Amino acid sequence: MVAFDPSDEATSVVPDAVVVNARASVQQRQQVVGRFPAAREIVFDDDEGHVLRELTRQRAEPSPAIVLTGCRIDLRTRTVFRLTEPLTLTEKEASLFQWLLSKDGAVVSRGELLQNVWGYRPEMVTRVVDVTVARLREKIERDPSEPEHLLTVRGEGYRLVGPQRPSQTSSNADVLQGLFGRVDDFDRLLGEVAPGRVVSVVGPGGVGKTTLARALCRQRGAVWVDLISVQPAGVQAAVAQALELATPDTSLQTLAEALVRRTPSLMVLDNAEHLGDALTRLVKGLLEHAPQCSLVTTSRTQLRTSVERVVRLEPLAAEPGRALFLALARAQVESYDAPPEVVDAIVQRVGGLPLAIELAASRARLLPAEQLLQRLSDPQGWLQSTQTGSRQASLRELVQWSWDLLTADEQQALARISVFPSSAPLDGIEAVVGGDVGAASAWIDGLLDSGLLTARDGRIEPPVGVRDFAADALAASGERAHTEERLAQWCGAKARDLTARLHSAESQGVFPQLRRERTTLVHALQLGEACAAVSGDIACGLVILWGRNGAPRQELQAAWRCLDTTTDPLQRARLLRALCWGWSEAAGIDPVDQLADELRALAQQLSPADAAHAWVGVSWAAAGATDIDAARAALTTALEVAPPGSDMEVIATLSMARLEFGAGNVEEARPLAERALTLARRLDTGLLVAWASSVKAMLLSHLGRTEATLAMCRQMAEIYRANGLDSGLATVDGMIGRALVTTQRVEEGLTHLDRYVRYTAIHAPRSAVEAEALRTRALGRRHAGRFRDAVDDALRADERLAGTRQGWMAQWTLSRCWFELDALTEAEEAMQLCLQTQHRYAADAQIFGAVLALAAEDPGTGLQRLEGSDHPEAAPLRALCAWMAKAEASAGATPPTSAPALAWHVLHTMLVGETVTDEQLAALTAQRTEQQPTDEAELALVVIQLARGDESEPAQFALGRLAQRLHRVVHAAVGRADGE
Repeated sequence: MVAFDPSDEATSVVPDAVVVNARASVQQRQQVVGRFPAAREIVFDDDEGHVLRELTRQRAEPSPAIVLTGCRIDLRTRTVFRLTEPLTLTEKEASLFQWLLSKDGAVVSRGELLQNVWGYRPEMVTRVVDVTVARLREKIERDPSEPEHLLTVRGEGYRLVGPQRPSQTSSNADVLQGLFGRVDDFDRLLGEVAPGRVVSVVGPGGVGKTTLARALCRQRGAVWVDLISVQPAGVQAAVAQALELATPDTSLQTLAEALVRRTPSLMVLDNAEHLGDALTRLVKGLLEHAPQCSLVTTSRTQLRTSVERVVRLEPLAAEPGRALFLALARAQVESYDAPPEVVDAIVQRVGGLPLAIELAASRARLLPAEQLLQRLSDPQGWLQSTQTGSRQASLRELVQWSWDLLTADEQQALARISVFPSSAPLDGIEAVVGGDVGAASAWIDGLLDSGLLTARDGRIEPPVGVRDFAADALAASGERAHTEERLAQWCGAKARDLTARLHSAESQGVFPQLRRERTTLVHALQLGEACAAVSGDIACGLVILWGRNGAPRQELQAAWRCLDTTTDPLQRARLLRALCWGWSEAAGIDPVDQLADELRALAQQLSPADAAHAWVGVSWAAAGATDIDAARAALTTALEVAPPGSDMEVIATLSMARLEFGAGNVEEARPLAERALTLARRLDTGLLVAWASSVKAMLLSHLGRTEATLAMCRQMAEIYRANGLDSGLATVDGMIGRALVTTQRVEEGLTHLDRYVRYTAIHAPRSAVEAEALRTRALGRRHAGRFRDAVDDALRADERLAGTRQGWMAQWTLSRCWFELDALTEAEEAMQLCLQTQHRYAADAQIFGAVLALAAEDPGTGLQRLEGSDHPEAAPLRALCAWMAKAEASAGATPPTSAPALAWHVLHTMLVGETVTDEQLAALTAQRTEQQPTDEAELALVVIQLARGDESEPAQFALGRLAQRLHRVVHAAVGRADGE
């Protein structure tokens, strides 16, 4: 051990340990560490005999690389390699990580870290550890708010869990730079390379096969053989040249012997897809003569030999694709930035191919990301490189190279497949390719092997660039119209099959399949004449999705255009029915009446089952227009013509139940819902049972039967989960949340409502479905007393429903929320639309309109709005309005012993926080008993209920809420009554 003062000059002594005066600054202490790199430990003496071991270090070399989820850490260079650009660790961050790593998952206290990383006394009060941990998490954790590796142990300290130590060969920072999203693929390639084996790196053109192979070559020092321009006859000569052989002998034995003499005996054969049997002979010959050698090829296809291992590369996922685009763009424009969703759309548009991302990013100097995304609608013109002289100068040239290697049948098959706008299942691909099934399967297999088709999750599609190239070839062949007709026929058959299964015992999986095919179904609707024979089937398939995830306007417009070419009565009726649903839900008023009139006429020409479908469509249009009588008449006809015990009887009965409930006829709705549920269970159709259960749960919730509602919701959730219907589960969340908040389980209910809103924001943005979720949460937040949040939700719902038939629903919710904030003017404006609707809320709107009038000290308007109302809350409110109007009009007209005056006294007592006496309640009860059943007696009853803590909705809403908001009005009215 030696003593060292920071002011000393450098020394050649190599001590086992160094003692430093504790007065040294942090910078000087770090200098000590650098000056004695071989010292086992460094200690600091504070001149009082206390030895501080803050910078005590075991002098073992740090692990060259540590692997955590989503990143790799090189401790020698203090670099974190993520899917994005590399990040640099500060010296303290690296030291902190290294110390925690050395503890093998044990908990390390803050004091120990202060001693051994910062050089401080352990009792020092400082947040430096916490701050550094937070910064380190930002660099090494996927989600710093929910760390997976650097964990806090409350009250004790920190621990590092889950690090992996890969081999030295897979951690070289130079090798990993640029391998965005390919670290796992690189490790897999390294793991497969072995003596006596060939590893084939395969994938579509532009996916990064050569980049991965070059990383291997840099890491291992392999022989690189570029075969891009080599013909089969010259392949052995090309290998000899790469091996720098001086002899003209290029036999396989000579090549193998030359490769064995190299260290390592590893060779990479790049761009080998066009060599066919010549490559197979080369590989087999080299490994036969030199089994200790290792070979790697990059190609569109694999060799299919017994000694082959395959590393298949797929296009980049969204996150690494975004990182690659931004890194390449910022290499040209340092300050380049773009919204993540726009970059993700660019990556998706180019299919996640690294080459396509690179070519797109090369335009960063010219265009902002939003404009680039628009230009990528014509990728053939924009995905071109400014460089020349390479087969990969553009995607089109790359695809042309691969296209020329196909047989004529494979070219024709690929051209036909290009008619799909996105990925498709195998049966769809085979239907569009046509021909003998066996031959079509062989062509598809060949295209998959060549990388011109990719397969993922049971679905097939051409990579970006390939589809566009093949589409041009299809147009040039004159087969486009015929191929589009094949596509439309397959879409019609698929939609017809899924729609039929929806209301059968085989309903599981229908919704997931419809969601997967949505893009293709909409594309088929846009094909015009080619789709005429099946447009109704396709539209009926889409309407199932519209009911759960909203009806996007572009889909409705595509269906609308099909009316010009669809003449078959059945197809036209199905198309009209879909449009009636979609437009009544999403798009406004104008077309629906016209559609419903034609649908009524077509129903006369159809079979009973199809006619029932048509009449249900008419009812949707009428209900959307708030014409309750017309909707009821249409459903009555549907029930008359629907085959008994059929799924259409269930659907019509359920539609009638919902209609009656919406009109406020709860007693009429209940038996209809029960009957529909019984029929659905008899048919054993899961989704029909779930739909019927949802209507019954809605009624139960309205009646305040919370536990029964929750039990029904749990049954529905099981059905939706079994059918893969996430949107149904979201709807159940909404129903559960609404039921819970109305029974004072507010926070639990809001958790469900938050999930409901999150789902619709992602899967049904800016639709009526999302608006209903927002409106429901607004009601929940109102119950929770979060009135400003409730108004925000109601405003967002109103924005999505503006101009549609459902707009008044958002206005109704908004009015009630404004009222809670004492914003009476805004509440009154929102109420105006609600007063004009025929929905069941119309009666409630009259009641609430009267409450608003009272709050504005306008009892005359309140009386006018209550005129003719038979709502159970109308009588006491009418008494309030009449009494206030009378008290304002004349003095001495109302004795203080009348029921209204006594009621106001009790209200005033409650309002100012005093206890209502038994004598007051007895007097009010006696006054009510002596009178005939009048409005004044009803007013007295409601006040008595309030005073006794009655939580019922009529009492709370009509008077309880009113009393809380009308302090000034109540004081004035009670004062007048007392004076009289």
